[in-house]
Amino acid sequence: ISGSPGSAGVVQADRGINNVGLAVSAERPALLVLSDHFNPAIRATVNGQPTPIRRVNHLLIGVPVPEGKSEVRLAFVPPKAGIRAVQAGLALCFAAAFSLLKPPMRAHREEKP
Repeated sequence: ISGSPGSAGVVQADRGINNVGLAVSAERPALLVLSDHFNPAIRATVNGQPTPIRRVNHLLIGVPVPEGKSEVRLAFVPPKAGIRAVQAGLALCFAAAFSLLKPPMRAHREEKP
């Protein structure tokens, strides 16, 4: 945690896939800086309340935290438009593959009397 100037407290992290939970103990209101790439699709909550993230040093993520103990959660939430495009592409692939899986045609034999 950084504030003005110097360290402002202690952080314990619990990382998951596309999310991180942080137990923060701040001596004063501070800016929690994470050394991860800033992405506007990242959502943050502090003590269950949505909190805007800030770009720090053009690359890192900053989350404002209040004085005292806080629970900070960050999660990457991809835009729905990208997910819908992937779903549509997969549906087309499955449809094309299904249309190619026709049962083999049987040869007709003419019976001689």
